[in-house]
Amino acid sequence: MKHIRKTALALAAAMAISTSAFAQVYVDVPENHWAYQAIQQVTDKKWMGGNTQNQFKPNNTIDYFYFSQIAAKIAGYKDPLVDSSVSEEEKQFSQKAIDTYKNVLDSYTKSFSKWDKSSNEEIAYLLQKGVLKEADLPKFVVKQESGEESVLSLRREDMAVFVVRLMGKENEALKKTGSTGFSDDDSISSSAKPYVLYLKNAGVIQGGTNVKFNPKDKVTKAMLAKVLADALKPAGNTGTGTTAPSAEKTETSTPQKEVYLQGTVKKFYSNLYYILLQYGENKQSYYYIKKDAPIFINNKETNIETIKEGDTLLVELIEENGQQRISKITILESAKSNNTNTNTNNTNTNQQNTTSPSNTTTPSNSSQNSQGTTDLSSTKRIDGIVDFVSENGRIDIVVKYVDYKGDIKETVETYTVGQSTVITKDNKEVALSKIQKGDIIIAEVRGSTLYKAAIMEKQRKVEGTLAEKKQTNGTKIIVLENSKGEKTEYQITSETIITKKSISNAAWNDLRIGDKITLDLEYDKVIGLYAEGSFSEVKGVVQEILISTSQSKITIELSNGTTKTYPLLSGAIIKKDRGRESGTIYDVRLGQEVELALDSLEIEEMILKDQTKVRAVQGYIENINFLDDYLDLRTSDAYGSKRIQLDKDVEVFRGTRRLSRRDLEEGMLVSVTLRSYGSDQADTINILAEK
Repeated sequence: MKHIRKTALALAAAMAISTSAFAQVYVDVPENHWAYQAIQQVTDKKWMGGNTQNQFKPNNTIDYFYFSQIAAKIAGYKDPLVDSSVSEEEKQFSQKAIDTYKNVLDSYTKSFSKWDKSSNEEIAYLLQKGVLKEADLPKFVVKQESGEESVLSLRREDMAVFVVRLMGKENEALKKTGSTGFSDDDSISSSAKPYVLYLKNAGVIQGGTNVKFNPKDKVTKAMLAKVLADALKPAGNTGTGTTAPSAEKTETSTPQKEVYLQGTVKKFYSNLYYILLQYGENKQSYYYIKKDAPIFINNKETNIETIKEGDTLLVELIEENGQQRISKITILESAKSNNTNTNTNNTNTNQQNTTSPSNTTTPSNSSQNSQGTTDLSSTKRIDGIVDFVSENGRIDIVVKYVDYKGDIKETVETYTVGQSTVITKDNKEVALSKIQKGDIIIAEVRGSTLYKAAIMEKQRKVEGTLAEKKQTNGTKIIVLENSKGEKTEYQITSETIITKKSISNAAWNDLRIGDKITLDLEYDKVIGLYAEGSFSEVKGVVQEILISTSQSKITIELSNGTTKTYPLLSGAIIKKDRGRESGTIYDVRLGQEVELALDSLEIEEMILKDQTKVRAVQGYIENINFLDDYLDLRTSDAYGSKRIQLDKDVEVFRGTRRLSRRDLEEGMLVSVTLRSYGSDQADTINILAEK
């Protein structure tokens, strides 16, 4: 398979070379296209290209595998099957990368059926170069609880990270922290912000007042071409001085050892100057902090007590006596900044050495200076439950923290509420008197003063659409999706009262994907669940069938050309159109027309139509008309003779040899792949036998 793909790439490369002398002209990229120049540049450099119909497909989104193939070429990767100029030294470097990461990539190949193992050599090369990290690999393919896999599209913030690494500017980027200046800065992952900021300062991406970066948006081919062209200009052509990596130079060098590490605090022992950092997806390491290490937050120096579990840190590592130690810490993002998190099991490591779990304590006011002003660097977040509220502005909050043994402990902390304190409830500012014992509180405090708080009643309602239901180790869990597209899991217990419109004595099995759900919560416990379903009918052509012991799914193409996936209800009725006899999911065929009766979004009944729209057809050529662009094919099935539209861009093969449509003759046995189910447009034609 690898050899076949490389042969195809070699053919594409040869075609690109044959046209590059005249400058590649893409029929779908006119000269007034916003990325026209960039697309020409990446084509000339042979970083990216189009198809044999001279189409670049600028609006197509790209996945992480496709990006890896592009990035590897930029970083200097050469494949002997494609490039005969590869040197022995380059071969050795590539082989070392393959050997180093073989076990890692083999594990992903075995775990995911949709993992593109033909890209493993390029991915290994990028891992060896440091352009990719092992923590990036889980982003390539994801597997749902049902077992269904999805190849993910490259996201804008990840593109920024990878491009900065390609530029060789990662260490430089990580030295600069702070806001990116984009209006959606809060939506950018903290680990990606330094890279986005670097590209912005370098003029590769534009920003300003009220400009969004849209970090989670998918990357299109045109967008990537523009970023690569601007970021990797030769030295002297840009004011930023950024340069494309030299293939000759980078092939022989070894990956530069990282001086900076960015991660999240998992455990912190301030009295021992010992910290556990999590970085990437699955990596954790303990580090000692040098006692003279400076610590910064918001460009202001602070002390070690400011660090809390959950904080995102940028640390500078130095090696002393064969051991890595932290010589500098910058707090990039404090755990307090997640103002929407209502989890009361928040850890508060600052209490490890200052409070006793069994006593009510008043935090010291040592964070205030001699002038009585509050040190902003001492701000911390408190998540907890209101225990007591006095009329004179005192509030007691029950909080949980993790002690040095890793055990969860509980304590009561007392704070003073001043006249300038802002308290909100349901996004409206309220007075202190509106806070009740038992309310959930998410507060920001400085010293012993509470200056900002959001209140939620212990009993509240949550609305959304049922996106998924599952059982894990006997625990029933539903996933609700709100109007913003955010998904949250809720545990359904035996005490949860389930009701559903039009159903008496409703139970767990009566819930359907797509139901409108209202939850009655007491803290995070689901007390009541009300569901409302809907019934509808749809028709379409089967595009994909997923058979699973948990829940099978059918993907169909609707009449408007869109595709949608519907779960198959356990015990769903399946009937064959002819005679209406019963059928099973194993009777469903790709390309078959179906009628679905839906309970919300789950298939309650499916009728299999007799008509099947084929994607491929085989037969003998009876007649060819090149003037009107069609051929008549005599088949041995029920179709008899079928007319196939023969556009000029149709691909014709005899074995692995590419031919033109003019090589087709009457009497030939051919296999025709159509552009879509039910289409009469030929996409490719394979000659099976001469006349």
